[in-house]
Amino acid sequence: MDWVGWVISGIGLLVGGATLAVTVPALVLSRRAERRATERSVVEWYAGESEPGQVWVTNQGIDPAFEVVVDVWDGRDFVSRTRATALFGDVINVELPTRRAEGPEPVDLPKRITPRVPDEPPEGVQLPDGLMPPALRQMNDEQRAKWELMKASQDSADAMEAQMRQKAEAAQVSVRVTWRSALGTWSTTLVDLS
Repeated sequence: MDWVGWVISGIGLLVGGATLAVTVPALVLSRRAERRATERSVVEWYAGESEPGQVWVTNQGIDPAFEVVVDVWDGRDFVSRTRATALFGDVINVELPTRRAEGPEPVDLPKRITPRVPDEPPEGVQLPDGLMPPALRQMNDEQRAKWELMKASQDSADAMEAQMRQKAEAAQVSVRVTWRSALGTWSTTLVDLS
């Protein structure tokens, strides 16, 4: 082999070595990306308000979350909390100071147009049992049955109004959770108060 052959062989070795030097890290990065893309990470966030301004967030998934950032805000405050790791059942508490001190902002609900039903049933005509004519007894029973129906309807409407108020007050608070999986995939989600 003459000197030209040696030069060509040397250049081939250099190019091959450089190709190998570039290819190995690329393969490593490719494998990491593939593992991350196929990583199973079951992290489920739930949030609630134990009392006005006292918000809790918990991981109910089966996998841990790392470098967790919980942002909670309403129209008056923005508070952020961090946690290195959140395992299944771990609770992160966040306090909104203005909401805690002053309560939720007022909620406008539709006004009811029906009159309130008294809490006590009507007495009706009162006579001793032996002197009460059957027609009066029937009238008293019908009046009481009508009151019971109206009272049950009013109680149902009160419960529905309380539920609507609770949902409207909960909607005033926003919760965002950002975390990293074990292999490094970042995720962010908004969580409704339950």
